Amino acid sequence: MDEEILDPLGMDDATFIWSARVESKLATEHLVSGKPVPVYRQAARAHGSLYATVEDIGRFVAAGTEGTGGDEPGRGVLASDSVAELHTPVVETTGFYALGSDTAGLGHFVETLPDGHRAVAHGGQGMGSWSWYHAVPETGDGIVVLTNSERSLQLIADVAGMWADRMGFFPVKLSRAAQWVRVPSWIVGLVAVGLAVWLGYGIITGKLTFDPLCDRDRTARAVLGGLAVAVLGLWWSMGREFVSHFLPVIADWVGSALSVFAGLVLLRALFPRTGDPAPGR
Repeated sequence: MDEEILDPLGMDDATFIWSARVESKLATEHLVSGKPVPVYRQAARAHGSLYATVEDIGRFVAAGTEGTGGDEPGRGVLASDSVAELHTPVVETTGFYALGSDTAGLGHFVETLPDGHRAVAHGGQGMGSWSWYHAVPETGDGIVVLTNSERSLQLIADVAGMWADRMGFFPVKLSRAAQWVRVPSWIVGLVAVGLAVWLGYGIITGKLTFDPLCDRDRTARAVLGGLAVAVLGLWWSMGREFVSHFLPVIADWVGSALSVFAGLVLLRALFPRTGDPAPGR
């Protein structure tokens, strides 16, 4: 790796070899709770365990573009045609990865910006860290963000969005996805608060009374109860992990809001509207 890639690209501080020097220069990583992660070592593999500075990764990303002095993409490590192949879409991305890209090339995530430019990106996550780079090979612009937090994707998305704006590009998909996640999170909280006020008002004024077995609004109340159970199931099975990637600070708050929302919906099913008893009661 030193001979074929790192040295030719000038990645002088990058290495796969663990040493006391490497350990002394490592940033302290942190869990989402803020707790520091003890220094750990993993076996060197193709997808990780490269110790490098932001300048090193910057040189790697820059090598995929034309140099300011006219150097071809690849910088002699790869042919420019090979670099172009790396950046060519191969398959569509799905699930979580589709939030920050349209397709995947050979080693890069790829997206077509609204102005027609092709952007490439990649990231990595450790136990207490997250890294990301974004670049537009056609223009030679790129950004590298290395963080020492387990859940810093929201920060990375915001920085990537500001970088795209500064460079005059349309917002990259990662930053747009982060904005999209914020809106429903606030809506959930507001709905929970509104429902709490409405339910409390109904109980205090006597418009709602505890009578879970009555016939009044039985179908509607059954639907509400099912909705409450579904909301909690979706949150704990899929939603919590997804939201915590983008909103680590308020993910627990969103979970609490959803739990309150589901609890209030269940209470509403148990507290039908007051009124004349249904026929046959």
